[in-house]
Amino acid sequence: MIVKKVFISILFSVLAVAAPSFARQSGEKRVSLDIKQERQVPAFGIKIKFLNVLEDSRCPEGRQCIWAGNAKIRIAVWTGRQKPVVMDVNSTLQPQVVNYGRYEIRLATLDPRPSADNGKPSANHYVATLTVRRLVK
Repeated sequence: MIVKKVFISILFSVLAVAAPSFARQSGEKRVSLDIKQERQVPAFGIKIKFLNVLEDSRCPEGRQCIWAGNAKIRIAVWTGRQKPVVMDVNSTLQPQVVNYGRYEIRLATLDPRPSADNGKPSANHYVATLTVRRLVK
């Protein structure tokens, strides 16, 4: 009985020490990309390219809107020499999250927002910030 309690104590101690390390390994990474820019996600080994903005119906800054609107972008994702997989991701509509293998990709922000004065920004001035998270399996 005592051996069983000691074993369980040791097991919980090991798990308590290992859990934060495991959580850091499967944490999130943020990547900001200009249009047509590609970047490798640090520590994950995948590459992402921001291809273009397909839709930007977000409410202009300084205005009150009934609906927040939506931003939809197209990205390409790949690893190594694999053929890129093209995906669309939205800010408020579905899909807000896309999966590539063991990774989940979400559009965190798209800047700049449309403005009340100038309307939509020029297509080549957008910067997409993506959140990439390793899925725990």
